[in-house]
Amino acid sequence: MEEDVAGPAASLWLFEKRDHDDVVRELRPWMETFCHPVQVERDGALCGWVQDGCALGAPEIDTSRCGPLTLCRENHVPEEPDELFADFERRPVQELVWTAGTRGRSSHLLLGYLMLALSRRFDTLIDFGGLLGYRYSIHQLPPDEEEHRLAESRRLVAGLPGKVWELPNETHVADSEFLATWLQHPKFHMIN
Repeated sequence: MEEDVAGPAASLWLFEKRDHDDVVRELRPWMETFCHPVQVERDGALCGWVQDGCALGAPEIDTSRCGPLTLCRENHVPEEPDELFADFERRPVQELVWTAGTRGRSSHLLLGYLMLALSRRFDTLIDFGGLLGYRYSIHQLPPDEEEHRLAESRRLVAGLPGKVWELPNETHVADSEFLATWLQHPKFHMIN
């Protein structure tokens, strides 16, 4: 049973600045092909309730208890220092932050498949907002448990194809090839 509370989130890195309203105008008709309803909130957030996850390439999912997938209005420029992006060809100039309206496996899958489709559409990377293999911030753990979780996470992502980067702020960023494989993994989840 899905819980009626905020679910996972992730973001797409953009390497060219995009106006939020332009992104909404571009994505709304596309979302209307697999979501109903699709609406723009007063704050400019784009929300869609997925009716057909198969249109995203997802397996058959009961979406009846899933909340909306939302493109948040607070799409921002990453404020981290340039050194954080030293391993990348370009520095991201903006993030498109997406959230799932509820928790539960179905919401994690829908957000994952949405991020995969959008990363391919925008030819960009996915910022998971945390370490894969652990659903919450490891900073809330005792130091020995934090080291254990970090080692587990590194082992998990090292065995999957595609490119994945571990940023110094304990966040994984990956390409679409990695996410496509991660979606098929038995331990798949997004970050709450």
